[in-house]
Amino acid sequence: MWKRFSNLYGYTFTRQYGSEPSSEWSMVLDRISAGQIGKGINACFDKHKTFPPNPMEFLTLCLPSGVDFGLPSDDTAFSQATGVSTSKHPAVAYTLRNMGDSVFEMRRASAEAARAMFNPEWVKTVVYISEGGGLPDRAVEIEEKTERMGNSEAMARLAAIKAESCPEPTEPKPTDEINTTAAIAGLEAMPVIRRSGDV
Repeated sequence: MWKRFSNLYGYTFTRQYGSEPSSEWSMVLDRISAGQIGKGINACFDKHKTFPPNPMEFLTLCLPSGVDFGLPSDDTAFSQATGVSTSKHPAVAYTLRNMGDSVFEMRRASAEAARAMFNPEWVKTVVYISEGGGLPDRAVEIEEKTERMGNSEAMARLAAIKAESCPEPTEPKPTDEINTTAAIAGLEAMPVIRRSGDV
């Protein structure tokens, strides 16, 4: 494989990875068979035409793909996973369910970052199916939907928000008639001090 890559990519490969496999490359190659290595090399003609893959990218190319088991291709699965309104293959819906809350983040990330999040999870699904794992009869995924509210509902919601944030000024309380009467009676009962000369 090392010789094949050195021939395919020339100095671009040997400058980056050297003339002998590094410990990282050896660790990846120890995990896969000769047939899988051949599959990975062939995949490079489509997915890595200019620059060689790194060890983890090559491992992904060597592992079983969805097409090998009648599932969508990697590109189709990614397109379904990131498209809100598309119908999804049960395997794609199963993958998204396993991703949990990170689906929300993936759908708002750049295409490159979204792929980096989805691809490892998709590989797990493919490996699971390749080992005999089954999918639910009907894999359900909760779709994100944006619904526009009607004008009357919007006006009512706006009025409620306004009432909470800007309450109407309260009316002054009317004077208590009993207290007023008592106050007048008290004033009338007070003695009047007269000075000399007052009439």
